[in-house]
Amino acid sequence: MVGGSVTESGRLILVADLADVALARRFVSSVGSTWDPDIVHYGDREFVGRRVTLGQT
Repeated sequence: MVGGSVTESGRLILVADLADVALARRFVSSVGSTWDPDIVHYGDREFVGRRVTLGQT
């Protein structure tokens, strides 16, 4: 799996490669939640960022 976070409201946002979907499902179950295909979003992997030189913002 790639990563994820928990929002202030307690919602888990899990980021996983499609190859890891079975692992992601097991993880969701292991934390006591239910895999809901109606709210799972699939997309392309893309890095969004910018290069920063030290000492500059």
